[in-house]
Amino acid sequence: MMFLVLLCVTGCGDYQKINERSQIIGVGVDAVPGRNDVLAFTLQIPNLEKPTSQSMNLGTSGRQGGESQPYKNFYVEATSLQSALARAQTTYDKSFFLGNMETIVFQSQLSEQAVMRVTEQMMRDESLDKLAVVVASPSSARSVLEANTSSPPATYIESMWTRSIPQRGFTAPTRLWEFWRDAELIGREPHMPLVETLDDGVKVGGTLAFQGYLPYGRSVPMIPCSIICLLTISMPWP
Repeated sequence: MMFLVLLCVTGCGDYQKINERSQIIGVGVDAVPGRNDVLAFTLQIPNLEKPTSQSMNLGTSGRQGGESQPYKNFYVEATSLQSALARAQTTYDKSFFLGNMETIVFQSQLSEQAVMRVTEQMMRDESLDKLAVVVASPSSARSVLEANTSSPPATYIESMWTRSIPQRGFTAPTRLWEFWRDAELIGREPHMPLVETLDDGVKVGGTLAFQGYLPYGRSVPMIPCSIICLLTISMPWP
């Protein structure tokens, strides 16, 4: 009898089909000129379907010059990430999922309060992947997530330290939880890699240092070890 009851009550009440969900892989955060209470969010999802004229009218971008792009972006101004997700959800027929987050892009001109507010919101969200790479951009987070890359910019940036060996000589990657930990603890030095957009992709442009959540300094890219060794060997001994 108990076995029959268990068969009837198995399953999840919040079950949702995989084709009814859309994973957000990138989030960009920019300041809104003249507004301290509102931030501009860019939400990026992989484009797994051909763009249609209807999707182009929903405040998204995923096509340029009539060609399909590997991603779609949603642009929302809101007071928090959760508010941005709720507003963007009204223009899309699939529910957003944060468990596969890959890259988070902050505009380097953001205030201390804005960086702290968004970081804490992300850390409190149980569904968001805390291993997402965190980077900063001197231009805008939106332009970085609109870069011309072979894969979605959020995926491309994350892979710069996992599959692109030359990028490792410039700066170390920072995960969301690592940045939050360093910003909260005394004696730690939080930082974010700086990325810049190119005509054919994205490149590392140095490191942005923080004092707590306050961005205060930019360092130049590190010189690769091979160049340092070459300079040392070529210098005459005294």
